[in-house]
Amino acid sequence: DRSTQSTGKFHLVGAMEDLWGSNQHREAVDGLIQDMLVLNPESSEPRIRSGLEFSEDGTLAAWCLVGCDLKHLPESFGSVRVTGDLELAENQLSTLPEGFGGIEIGGELDLACNQLSRLPDSFRSVRVGDGLYLYYNQLTSLPDLPHVRGEVVIKGLETASISVKPMN
Repeated sequence: DRSTQSTGKFHLVGAMEDLWGSNQHREAVDGLIQDMLVLNPESSEPRIRSGLEFSEDGTLAAWCLVGCDLKHLPESFGSVRVTGDLELAENQLSTLPEGFGGIEIGGELDLACNQLSRLPDSFRSVRVGDGLYLYYNQLTSLPDLPHVRGEVVIKGLETASISVKPMN
């Protein structure tokens, strides 16, 4: 069993995956936020929650975590399912958890303006429906991303160095 320690107990990553898979996104987000706060005590729950948008059916429609002072993401973050955009820009992330490749994003995934110097091996499995933004990080290489649709922007905009991946 894969697990992640949080608030003095173990949250099973598999249990989080079950919540996401059964469209119990509010419950999954509640557990995930608690894990995030343990790893990022300088952030705050109201700030993390302020960017949440849920659809009428209870699925997570979008999550804006821009500028939330996040330095670390829990392993359970790899279970996230968002029908729209997931914005993690302008934080202080230097690494992503190995399980991050399990995320499924219907819209854009924005990881710009962090401190990422490498991506986990699982990153090649991320599913992104409409664009991946990695500019203003410290990345020197990028894996093949067969499940990313739309553009992939990997360098600072001032260099005008972007890589556009055609729709699959």
